[in-house]
Amino acid sequence: MKRQHIARKPLDLVLVALLVVLPIITFYVIISLGGPSWDMIARYLNGRTLLNFIASGAAQQHAFSGEYLNSLRYYFEPYREPLSTPIFAVLEALFGSPILIYMIVVFLAYVAAAYVLGRDLGISTLIMLSAMISAYSIFFFFVPNGGEGLAVVFVLLGLVYLLRNNPVAGLFLGMAAIAKYPALVLLPMILLLWNRKKVLYAAILAALPVVLWGLIDYVLYGVPFYSYFASASYSNVVSAPSSINLLAVLAVVVYPVALSCIGILGVLIKRHKLGLRLDYTTKVICAFVLLSLIGYIAILPHNDQFTQMRYGFLFAASLMVASAVIVGRAVQGVRYLKYAAAGLALAVAIGTLGYFIYAYSTAQVTYYNPGSGSSIYAHAGKVLQGLGFAGCRIVSNAWIPMLYAGYDAYSPYILYNDSQQLRYPVVVFNYVGVQMQGPFIVTNLTGAKTAYNDSNMTVYLPVGVHCYNYTEPYVPGR
Repeated sequence: MKRQHIARKPLDLVLVALLVVLPIITFYVIISLGGPSWDMIARYLNGRTLLNFIASGAAQQHAFSGEYLNSLRYYFEPYREPLSTPIFAVLEALFGSPILIYMIVVFLAYVAAAYVLGRDLGISTLIMLSAMISAYSIFFFFVPNGGEGLAVVFVLLGLVYLLRNNPVAGLFLGMAAIAKYPALVLLPMILLLWNRKKVLYAAILAALPVVLWGLIDYVLYGVPFYSYFASASYSNVVSAPSSINLLAVLAVVVYPVALSCIGILGVLIKRHKLGLRLDYTTKVICAFVLLSLIGYIAILPHNDQFTQMRYGFLFAASLMVASAVIVGRAVQGVRYLKYAAAGLALAVAIGTLGYFIYAYSTAQVTYYNPGSGSSIYAHAGKVLQGLGFAGCRIVSNAWIPMLYAGYDAYSPYILYNDSQQLRYPVVVFNYVGVQMQGPFIVTNLTGAKTAYNDSNMTVYLPVGVHCYNYTEPYVPGR
């Protein structure tokens, strides 16, 4: 199929530029007003720990033997997919506090991958980006976690090399699998290469990043593939079976379906066939859609509505690619339908940006922005200071944003035993993070003094509470 490059028409260039710029502005609005998400902060802290580990030459067991170590410099969640960790470490070294930069870098890589794929498919850049940039992709690929967008970048590049019948596709699909674990479901796509040697080479390349991280796990933890086991164990703990939410599924599929309708309209107007043949290209795209759907169905019953939307990222990406092919082939010779597709994408992008501006300007979301000096976390710090515990380690159900805000917070999930953990002041936030209840959270507050209480948070001082801080020597179990 003939490759197409970025259209040289001024109008097309302007529309492409808008499709790239509007999501970046949206990211800025979200981070500057509402702050980064919990999971995004956790990924950043993993990267910061890796950077500090390299810079300080700390012993391995001190940097990675658990979630929380001696200093707030060291916080590492081993069940997080690993690929974002070194990326954040590099960005932290170059820029400091790089969450917004990470989102922009991954998004631009996503745009570049979509461009290359569209070029190989013979689809104009305007149509390709119109398909790949939607309200769903702007938010769910890049905002709550960041791993989804990173995985999709490598998936799109894997598709590029599959279409070229090149075994390097395996390497990119393997990279996607360590960017976000659900992408493992796409590894069978290397069988589309058919040639035995190519399939073997692709399998070896796909295994390289997975095995490499397994070896790193072995060095750090003494258990090969520890990160994968930790992720599976964590998912079993926090994910209870639930019913499938149809609104969540609709959020995943509605945009590519709407865009495909423009392609169908083009077919009806021109009264020609869509040109979809059961050729190699169609087989690759169908395999992408089918495997993504299988992975999505497997995940759906084990998450809440928001997570059901979020974990549809591979299926959404597959439908977006399919809709790009449908529209790209159907609107050839019907120029105004190409601009109709671009207009739909721009309207959605503008609407997404407008939604976040409106939501953040009319709600108190900035109160939960850990980067804000007027946030609930800063307020908690002032309360602790007034109680004589400034700079002390604390237990909190919002330990992730508290760490991001610069406080020496300790996860309530890490229970050596209550008598040790309850040496620290306990700050419980309402409506933020993990609820302080159940067998995995601090429950034994018998005799603890309620030192502060309002509608947003409560500060408890357990019996024998002491001010421990990161300047003290590391003591395992403290």
